[in-house]
Amino acid sequence: MAWADDQIAKPMGYEHAVLFPRARDAIKAYVEVTARKVLGLPSNICPEAFKAAGDKARSQEIDQATGLAPNLAVQLYGYRNEVSAPLEIDPLMTGWVGRPCCESTIISFGFKKTLNVGCGGAFLTNNTLLAAAMMDFGFWPGGDELTALVQKELGRIHWRRDVRFEQIKRWDAALGDLLPRIPMEQVMPWRVMRRVPDWGPKDKFHDRSKRDTVVAAVRAGRIPVGTNYPPLTGSNKWGDEVINFFPEFEAPGLAADSIERALYG
Repeated sequence: MAWADDQIAKPMGYEHAVLFPRARDAIKAYVEVTARKVLGLPSNICPEAFKAAGDKARSQEIDQATGLAPNLAVQLYGYRNEVSAPLEIDPLMTGWVGRPCCESTIISFGFKKTLNVGCGGAFLTNNTLLAAAMMDFGFWPGGDELTALVQKELGRIHWRRDVRFEQIKRWDAALGDLLPRIPMEQVMPWRVMRRVPDWGPKDKFHDRSKRDTVVAAVRAGRIPVGTNYPPLTGSNKWGDEVINFFPEFEAPGLAADSIERALYG
């Protein structure tokens, strides 16, 4: 669609946009069109994305401190790995504020994404032949109404990014050094990411249940908190320790108090 080429693909450094009902549909089409033998995916990606790649999917272990697979162009949690590859999977559109690092990319407009419209995704590419082949699988489910909603959100993307960074700054100030930060900086703000390691000089807990104890304490104060998808390969340090807060929920001080009581009594 011409509007998607101009308003989505070109701002992200691409020429062509092919629209899909969901990002996972674009993954499925890409695997089929390119006849890929293997598509590497991090072990903590959404299980539906892994299913979409079918028997071509190969799970890859991640850096236990960042949650990213170092040599995969799969962007998670608003952080960005600039890895050169045929395909980038970028659900939160971190490439909106950077340069393309791959020939093609897949983005999402689903719930809790940067373009939070509830459905839709896009395949972006500079390869004209590949774009034409992907068009045979593309489908835009919402017509003019969904198009107008996406266009409205695109017009707000820089404003929303600035607001979210300000919200995250307030959470960072309140949480301080209570919990370790992820050793990267988000380029597209999503949530306030932290880890609850199973060690500490003063805490009462010394096993992987400590994260769950902190989550329970924060939720008891009616403050929402997330723990992400469980790893596809089973329990690991990242999956057991990661915790994230919703920056738009303006209660960072209350959350910090709950965490401190849970850790130190």
